[in-house]
Amino acid sequence: MPVVLFTIHTYGSWLPDRSEGFVLRGKGVQATDQDLADRYRRRMSGDAVAWDSSQQHKVIATLVEWSAKTGCRLFAASAVSTHVHAVVGWKEERSADSIRRSIKHNLSRELNRAFGNRRWLSRKGSNQRVKDAEHLQHLRGAYLPAHQGWRYDDDTGIIAPE
Repeated sequence: MPVVLFTIHTYGSWLPDRSEGFVLRGKGVQATDQDLADRYRRRMSGDAVAWDSSQQHKVIATLVEWSAKTGCRLFAASAVSTHVHAVVGWKEERSADSIRRSIKHNLSRELNRAFGNRRWLSRKGSNQRVKDAEHLQHLRGAYLPAHQGWRYDDDTGIIAPE
């Protein structure tokens, strides 16, 4: 069973002017670039999205429902204002990209139903293969709990922020 950590960002939330820098696909972490951020903003078709607590909860609840409908296993997830992480496993022959597309489609549909139509998610996202049981335990026990939004763990269910 492949297990993957998916990261999906909200629309317009991780632009190149972030103080921490930004990730450029294929080139890794880059230094802050205000000019590039300005160019990106001019091309945006709507406002940047920052999920509030109720939207974060909807994202987590949607992931739980999606996993039950698709037969995928949602090991854990964490949603904050700018992104969601989901650790997902599946048995059938599907690519990680097809699983990510399915997740994004369902998130967009359910967020539109609950909060009105808009562009909620960035165009792409990342897929990181979970290497082994130790890596999975690190994600579930340390990495995702360090995020301060709504979470899910398949041992405990949905967890409200503290």
